[in-house]
Amino acid sequence: MNIILRDWTVLAGMLLLLLPGSLLYADGRGQVFESGPDKVALLELYTSEGCSSCPPADAFVSALKDAGLYPKHVIPLSFHVTYWDYIGWHDLFAQDMFDRRQRQLAARRKNPTVYTPQLVLDGQDVRATGTFRTRLRALNQNRPQATIKMTMKHTGADTLGLDLDILVPDQQDRVNATVFVALFENRLSSRVNAGENNGRTLRHDYVVRRFVGPLALADAGPDSQHSLEIDIPETVRREHAGVAVFVQNSVDGSVLQALSAQLIP
Repeated sequence: MNIILRDWTVLAGMLLLLLPGSLLYADGRGQVFESGPDKVALLELYTSEGCSSCPPADAFVSALKDAGLYPKHVIPLSFHVTYWDYIGWHDLFAQDMFDRRQRQLAARRKNPTVYTPQLVLDGQDVRATGTFRTRLRALNQNRPQATIKMTMKHTGADTLGLDLDILVPDQQDRVNATVFVALFENRLSSRVNAGENNGRTLRHDYVVRRFVGPLALADAGPDSQHSLEIDIPETVRREHAGVAVFVQNSVDGSVLQALSAQLIP
């Protein structure tokens, strides 16, 4: 990318574009983002609006940005499950595929049950939020095992176009590595009129609205490309939505690297 820098104002702006994990540049195709040299962790929350124990976990996840942890240190994703719907409140954000993902997580660890709220940091349960920062700090000190380059293309109001370039240099890391893409939405709220949270207004962030994967890496070499078009639900407000891409070990759940960006308006 050849750029003529005409003054220090332009130079300062370009330096901001080159910060790790941030916007690299924008062109006629869209916006290009790339993960940086530091390891970014993934935090999965399994939750339900039908569960009275879940709102504190939802609030914990929502507070990560104000704590300065998102998106440089951790990318949270909130998966709403359906198995609490039977008690009278249908969670509009829940999807069967999230139930299956949580059950796969339980099977991986030979656990016969699933539960909410469940917080999972890079494949391992977070049983006490007080230990979260210590574990996160240790993860961030690790070397990322993958580089993610994402081109978010200008598309229509109901479609998200993505080109992904995933680099996993080490062959051993590639053996069980898969790629996932999540479209998430912030600043959601629901007035609950039944179930354990009857009468409460619940607020959520990082709620997964669309989920794609696992996408396999290329067999022949360290570099894999994927082109995707993801349908955006008409209820999603783009100004409050983002996309997360992460490379995950399918055996132990560890995350090689993760990247997140705000959706193009």
